[in-house]
Amino acid sequence: MPLNFDSNGLLEKAQVLFKTITSAVTSLAVISGSGWIVSTALTQQPVLIERIELPGSLEGKGYKSEVVLQQVLDEMRALQEISRSERAESAFFAKTLSSSQKIDANFGGLSVANVEKVVRAILGTQPRIITGEIILAGKPDSEQLFDGRLRVDNAVISRPVNVAGEQAIIKRFAYDLFSHFEPFGAALAAYRRQDFESARASLRQVIAQGTTEDRKHALWLRAKLSGRLQEEADLQEALQLDPNFHLALVALVDLRRRQGQFDEALTLADRAIAANKESPYGYHEKGRVLRTQRKFDEAIQQFEIACAQKQKFAPCFNQMGEAMLQKQENAPREESIRAMRSAYEAFVKAMRIDGQHMWAHSNAAYAATSLGNNGDALSLINRALFLDPSLLTNRVRYAYILFRSGKREEALTLAKAIMSENPGIYQNETLGYGSRGAMRTMLQ
Repeated sequence: MPLNFDSNGLLEKAQVLFKTITSAVTSLAVISGSGWIVSTALTQQPVLIERIELPGSLEGKGYKSEVVLQQVLDEMRALQEISRSERAESAFFAKTLSSSQKIDANFGGLSVANVEKVVRAILGTQPRIITGEIILAGKPDSEQLFDGRLRVDNAVISRPVNVAGEQAIIKRFAYDLFSHFEPFGAALAAYRRQDFESARASLRQVIAQGTTEDRKHALWLRAKLSGRLQEEADLQEALQLDPNFHLALVALVDLRRRQGQFDEALTLADRAIAANKESPYGYHEKGRVLRTQRKFDEAIQQFEIACAQKQKFAPCFNQMGEAMLQKQENAPREESIRAMRSAYEAFVKAMRIDGQHMWAHSNAAYAATSLGNNGDALSLINRALFLDPSLLTNRVRYAYILFRSGKREEALTLAKAIMSENPGIYQNETLGYGSRGAMRTMLQ
């Protein structure tokens, strides 16, 4: 049956648009008479974004429906990239989550040579219709407020109210649309961005309607967002769905360690290792329990096993280095220097695996200044401060490195300010290794 549109003109538009929009999220977007057809990695069925109506105030800024759509697609692409990264770090999701298998099967996009074939295939099916509108709700002193509606097949999936600024409501549309098609992926992305309320909302949808595999992963992720009672309840429910669910076992080891239940924590760690001997997580958590018990040689052995696994895991190198620092506290000088060098090397390995690992940078800075390498120490602590400028340990170590570098007046001023702002600093249980001694050295 002949198509009732200019196929050559449509193909030309598709080829131009394809070059700018194709991504992990958008395999193909083409302009049709009524809107934009989007073949996405979020669904096997094509989607027609028919219109997004805008208030005059946005149109006066140069916004058009297609501009808003482009920004929604760009933000969805960013969310999916975050979700893919979170899955890759654990190396479980692509194998076990039914939804991620569907997504992974569609990664890669299309070549321009295949556009015409795909256009015909898309136009031969019934698309899902997406419509929306952004409504001016008011104008505070700084930014305009907007309400919005986004619908899929006439069902409202997003209803933001009194959102400050057009970019914020566009991001909300993108997240809610992504969550509609892939709630667990959206929850992972929100978790990485520390938008915990959005993550919880998406996870509720998976827990209520997902497959067993999806539900157990959703319970595990929600446990990471919960207080201790809900955390335990979610992990136990996940283990009821699958008694050998490795991620839940590892998380429960961490919970028992924090509760001081070390024997049970070690038993659970052995179960986690047995459930997946090729994963670093079980060995890593077992090492953390042993380190808390000050069994440093045994802990280091577990961290070494964790670090030797095929999946590279930065925290095991960082934990190994910290255990080495603790072990050498009362050692003779030469042995202490050797241990400090080994710890420094472990921290550097952690940084090479994960350039965003704040504690590895901070710990490496402390080890470097202890070894007399103050130039590297200053560079490392500045990076740690960039990653987390508010962490008390980073501020203390920065002052100490200045002190060791000969800038004693500047270091002393900073140390006194830290002490004034944190009078209970010596009782702070989470203060990084050596920080208490560093403060006493500067203030004596």
